[in-house]
Amino acid sequence: LKERVSSTLSVAPEDFDTEAGQALVSDAVRRVERLDVGDQFRVRSSWQALLPLIPAVLVFVLAMFVPNAVKKDDGAAQANPVDVKAQIKTAEEDLRKRIAERRKEAEENGLKEAEDLFNKLEHGLDGMHEKSEGDRKKAMVELNNLAKQIKDRQQLLKDSEQIKKQMNNLKDLNKGPADKLADALKDGNFEQAGDELNKLAEKMKNGELNEEEQQQLQQQMEQMQEKLQQLKDAHEQAKQDLQDQIEKAKQEGDLAKAGQLQEKLEQLQQQQPAMDKLQEMANQLGQAAQNMQQGDQQAAADQLADMQEQLQDLQQMEDELEMLEDAMEQIADAKDAMNCKECEGGG
Repeated sequence: LKERVSSTLSVAPEDFDTEAGQALVSDAVRRVERLDVGDQFRVRSSWQALLPLIPAVLVFVLAMFVPNAVKKDDGAAQANPVDVKAQIKTAEEDLRKRIAERRKEAEENGLKEAEDLFNKLEHGLDGMHEKSEGDRKKAMVELNNLAKQIKDRQQLLKDSEQIKKQMNNLKDLNKGPADKLADALKDGNFEQAGDELNKLAEKMKNGELNEEEQQQLQQQMEQMQEKLQQLKDAHEQAKQDLQDQIEKAKQEGDLAKAGQLQEKLEQLQQQQPAMDKLQEMANQLGQAAQNMQQGDQQAAADQLADMQEQLQDLQQMEDELEMLEDAMEQIADAKDAMNCKECEGGG
């Protein structure tokens, strides 16, 4: 059978019509017809035969029952421009209200510079949500500009903080009528220190201090004058030492070290206005002590009154710094409100 089938398949097409070709094909077909292929190779059912169908079933289930995955549009992820604009407007109005409160507070406390600054900030907020056109980044730029104005003003008021730190050295003084004054200065409470100075000046003018109290007060003022002068002198010496070290580093070719020392020197130079105020108060205390030694209570009281004005100015600077710090926090709150993803639509 194998030979008959092989021979038949190998017959050339042009030989099929010949008698020999026809006889060969007829014989091969007759022999093949006798075979019962189905009896030898029955179709059997098996679970393994279903394996190819599993992927198709899974595809069908996914297509019918799982929602189509849709790529999120970047624009949809962003808040609607109208919503963002309303959100910015709400934050702007809230900040405007708080800035107005700070301006009114500055006006009531006679803080003219702070009042002018807060008034300027209010105008800077005019139509911010319109200028930003619903763009958070543009709104942030506007707020950053307002914050910079506050920071610039804060830098000019740093003298009061430096003086407050230096005043902590006014301790271990002799006991006497200026005890409360010394404690207030040591704690950096300029308002209370001014009140105590005013009380002392009134007592001196009215002759309410006996001879022993006058002597004690004179000694206390001399001690305070000496301590303030020491602070000023130490500051000047520190600057000179740094300058000498910078020159030495440059001569040795250590420019990196010279640069680091220069930064420290610049920091000390920034404290110079505060040191000048300390020097002025030290001079006033020393002059008052000298006047008392000479028995001129009125002149000594006048010196203390001048010093009281200095302390009042320092207290106003402290008050303004606190107000500006509050304003910075309020601007930060406004930024958070504008960036709040859960507050879309100005909610």
